[in-house]
Amino acid sequence: MAVARPRSFHPLPIGVFLLFGLLTSGVRAEPGTIASDGVAVLSEPTAFAETLVQLNRGDRVEIQKRGEGWAQVRVTVPGNFSFSGWVLEHFVVSDRPAAPAPVKRAVVREKRTPRVREDTPRIEKREWVGERFALSAGFAFSLYGYQLDTANAVPGKVFSYSFNGFGPEIRARGWALSVLKNRLRFGAEAAFQYLLYNYTTRLRDGTGAIVDSQGSSSSSTDLVGKAVTEYRFGDSVGAPRVGFGAGYERFKFSADDIEQDGAPRNLFVSQTMAFLRTGLYGEFHVPLEKDAAVRVGCDLLLFGSLEEDPVNVTGASAKAGTGFEPFLAADWMPWEHHRFGLDYRFRYQAQDFSGTASRNGTDNVTDGHVTNQIHNIVASYTFSY
Repeated sequence: MAVARPRSFHPLPIGVFLLFGLLTSGVRAEPGTIASDGVAVLSEPTAFAETLVQLNRGDRVEIQKRGEGWAQVRVTVPGNFSFSGWVLEHFVVSDRPAAPAPVKRAVVREKRTPRVREDTPRIEKREWVGERFALSAGFAFSLYGYQLDTANAVPGKVFSYSFNGFGPEIRARGWALSVLKNRLRFGAEAAFQYLLYNYTTRLRDGTGAIVDSQGSSSSSTDLVGKAVTEYRFGDSVGAPRVGFGAGYERFKFSADDIEQDGAPRNLFVSQTMAFLRTGLYGEFHVPLEKDAAVRVGCDLLLFGSLEEDPVNVTGASAKAGTGFEPFLAADWMPWEHHRFGLDYRFRYQAQDFSGTASRNGTDNVTDGHVTNQIHNIVASYTFSY
């Protein structure tokens, strides 16, 4: 009778099983804790995804994976129901204990412990999903228009001119305080713009012939500082926002006048205006390939003061009327912390004078009325964090 030989086992299946176990062991979920209040769990790793649930500080989750500033987490709700979603990576910290360090490095580990503890407040400071400080640098193109009218016996337009300008603009904004579960925040904004205008003036005689052609240049400076309050509707990054700002603005147009027979004609007059600037704006995000936002609003220029140089050349008792400046801006953020913008602003400011103008050739101007119309287009780059 033949005796059955024991069947041998091939080592290949066992090796494949062990290799699969090693490969999958690195992707196991790790326990984690939410480090802030009002953290939105989104359906996808994008600012425009649907909010699945909102978690608070101390809530426990399972961290499934991390990458590109996002963390995929599994949330378990009452009833033992669980689901996966995405949160910004800095809102969740791992509970997995660190591997024990060698004895010879124990002192080095102790020195690093305070640095780990200092990281927790940094997460709290970023509770508002978005920027805390932003610094912008841009290039502005402007069209400056000036028109003088008279209320004389024969009222109407006396003369007008316009010229193009260009120059740099710098803007900074920071947020200092947030309340109402981080939906309402308070901050400040400052901006400075310098523009240079170059033009050629052709003087004509009574027949319309050019009698003199002169090159000239002028400049303008605009300084703004204001407090800003903003409210966000919703918990996601792309939720609509409305804001209110109020502050001080000083605008100066420095004229380079032309001359005739060695004397200035006072055709181009320097003006300095200061006023309270206040206004509202709204901002909403547009779902494109990368984050994009559109902001629209209008500022009012109130309680203005006006000074001319030469003094009273257009008339006495100069008064700056209420002005307004609507604006439209579009921002595009191709990478985190980096944003490109394109802004358009239109300013209308009226001024009234009493008495007779002393400008050369404008003796027939009585109770002059001036309107300034300024078109501004600014292309900018912004770094925020």
